[in-house]
Amino acid sequence: MIADLRGAIVWATTTFQPEAPFRVMSSDGSIAVFATAAELADAIGHHEVPVTHTCLIDAKIRPVVILQGRPRGALADYAALKLTRLVKLSRLERDRVRADASPDRLYLPEDPAKYGLPTENAVDVNSLVRVHRDAIVAVAGRLDPQQVTTLGHKLAAALDIDLRGPIREGVMAHLEALRRDA
Repeated sequence: MIADLRGAIVWATTTFQPEAPFRVMSSDGSIAVFATAAELADAIGHHEVPVTHTCLIDAKIRPVVILQGRPRGALADYAALKLTRLVKLSRLERDRVRADASPDRLYLPEDPAKYGLPTENAVDVNSLVRVHRDAIVAVAGRLDPQQVTTLGHKLAAALDIDLRGPIREGVMAHLEALRRDA
């Protein structure tokens, strides 16, 4: 596996988020179903279900964009964003994505040689997932550095991350270094 996957489009097994009803497998292999998280918490509180339990959730192999590199291999999982095929969006939303007027999506035109995907897609910045390195099937393609930067800006905006402080600190440190070198 390539050590630095930042900006790579990979096929990976990704799970859906656990949601009600919760299907929990006990140590004997039987499955209990809980209609709400509160019911599951009650069962844990009554020691009917262990605190660390096996939750049965759906998963599928799908394309995702890896957001971070792991050149040292210190951590086994990656932050990633899911892709959406444009044909799944309304005509109006497809047009917005293609015109770069969608703050929550980054357009990937049909370009199998670059992205490894047969159709137009959009990276959905609201679909942040963790992907373990063992769940990665294959690298399909890559975003270019400008797309990675644009995606980072869109993700920061979607997550409401205020970057003004760190940017200001970086500028001030750079100015101070210039003064020292002058």
